[in-house]
Amino acid sequence: MIAESESKKTERELVVSDKLIGVGSHGTMVFEGTFQSRPVAVKRVLSHFTTLATQEINLLQSSDHHPNIIRYFYQETSDPWLFIALELCPASLEDLFTKHREVKELRDKLIPKDALRDIFGGVRHLHGLKIIHRDIKPPNILVSLTAKGLKMLISDFGLAKQTTLDQSSFGGTVLSSSITHLAPTGTTGWRAPEVLLHRGTESESSGDASSWDDWDVVRTGKGAATSAGLKQISKRLTSAVDVFSLGCLTYWLLTRGGHPFGERMERDRNICKGRSQLNGLPLSEEECSEARDLVSKMISQDSSNRPSVDEAFLHPYFWSPARKLSFLQDASDRFEIFVRDPPDPMLQLLENGSTKVIGSPRDWMRLMDQSFVDSLGKYRKYDVGSLRDLLRALRNKRHHYLDLPAAAREAMSPLPEGFLAYFTKRFPLLFLHVYGVISSTELRDEGGFREYFLDGER
Repeated sequence: MIAESESKKTERELVVSDKLIGVGSHGTMVFEGTFQSRPVAVKRVLSHFTTLATQEINLLQSSDHHPNIIRYFYQETSDPWLFIALELCPASLEDLFTKHREVKELRDKLIPKDALRDIFGGVRHLHGLKIIHRDIKPPNILVSLTAKGLKMLISDFGLAKQTTLDQSSFGGTVLSSSITHLAPTGTTGWRAPEVLLHRGTESESSGDASSWDDWDVVRTGKGAATSAGLKQISKRLTSAVDVFSLGCLTYWLLTRGGHPFGERMERDRNICKGRSQLNGLPLSEEECSEARDLVSKMISQDSSNRPSVDEAFLHPYFWSPARKLSFLQDASDRFEIFVRDPPDPMLQLLENGSTKVIGSPRDWMRLMDQSFVDSLGKYRKYDVGSLRDLLRALRNKRHHYLDLPAAAREAMSPLPEGFLAYFTKRFPLLFLHVYGVISSTELRDEGGFREYFLDGER
């Protein structure tokens, strides 16, 4: 037992203070301490739960060589406790939005997209090792301060599970074999619908009212569950459960505390019914529309429709301005060679989104500065209702950027982010629409586009 006023020193120089910094389930507590003079967080677990704790340690040891996974140092037993020494961090991601005064310095350094890159990278690493975390949520993302800024670390592997090399799914975990105590693994509001109902990827079980009622029966032991509901509960789960939680966390971070499935007490029911709201990410803003597209795919009700975390990490939301601008220029080159009259099916697919992208009246030139309009020149003819011609204007002005009038060049600087923003601020859905056309057709496999859909520099 740790004394209130003095530290405990073990044979391997693990010192556990009485400063409590966290509380978990089953009597688990986390204290500040030191291991071989290094500041650490010490997780104290009742020895009764050492099997689970040992599993957590084994998973940490196999995965903590990644920069975005919490580092494990040491374990030691002192009856009735098991002590686990872990990397000490000043705050969790949740703390940044709930402990306003204490973590202001950290919060001011937060760059949401960089934080998400860290978190996605950590989950990718886990899934590459066939480890499914099963409890991704803001309190389990710890924040470390480095010379380069904030670094996100995935922690708390108490519910994590590693599948074998030839296994891609696992059965639902329950807390008791008794039907009246059956419960899904994870945290309320952050679990995928198939976890709540222990069903798999069958889209016909889409969280309707009867499915939710079945879960209420299983959870409370009141009433009679249907055979269909119990069958859903037995379905096997996949790494898509982490993708769902990560989608919720992405929305939470970008909206600074919002949740796609509403307020805390209604989230599980909304998750099972597929009732999400992404209004905190307005379509009128380019980056928000891209984030909204990403989140909507990740929280799909049907787990088979969610991207893998590898695919999510390649989403344009994470692309640099230079990569986006290059993509639009390459798209313009490709669409330029399609026959216009009658329109090639690919070109028609592009132009089908012209009203959505340009707005009404369908005249993209009306949104441009006069200096830009004047720079188009009298020798080139542009169809102001055509997306192909809007892309052609973008491509031509980029190629002749240095020849632009000073006023137009100033409005489009600096390269590449200023130039890209000149168009995407006026047409927030332009990039996603062009990307969607190319990514959903055979164009994505052409040499000019293939590299955009492969892992690499974004």
